[in-house]
Amino acid sequence: MASSIREKMAQQEKAKKIAQREIEIAAQEGEKSEDNKQQHSQTKVGGASAKASSGNSTGAVKKVRARTKKGHYKKDDPNTPENEAWVEEKPKEEKAPAKKRGRPRKKV
Repeated sequence: MASSIREKMAQQEKAKKIAQREIEIAAQEGEKSEDNKQQHSQTKVGGASAKASSGNSTGAVKKVRARTKKGHYKKDDPNTPENEAWVEEKPKEEKAPAKKRGRPRKKV
C-alpha cells in the first residue's frame, strides 16, 4: 500500500513539472511572437521603432517632491500656473559593480 501512495505522489509531481514546462514554453513563444511583431512594425516604419527613437525612456516617469540644495522640500508658488513643488524623477544610472578589495592574487 505504501508503494502505491508513493507512485501517486510521484505521478502528481511529474504532472506539476510538465505543466510548469508547458507554461514556460508558452511564455517563451509569446515573447518570440512579440519580437516578431516589433520587427515587422519596424520594417513598416522604416527601421526605427518608436521605443528606440523616444530617447532615454526606460520606464514610467514618476513625480517626486522637489528639493533645494540643502535638501529641504521646495514650496509651490501660487502665482504661477505650474507646480514647482513636484518634479519628474530623473532615471538613475546603473553603477558598475564594485571592485573586489584585498590583496591581488599571485600570478604563477
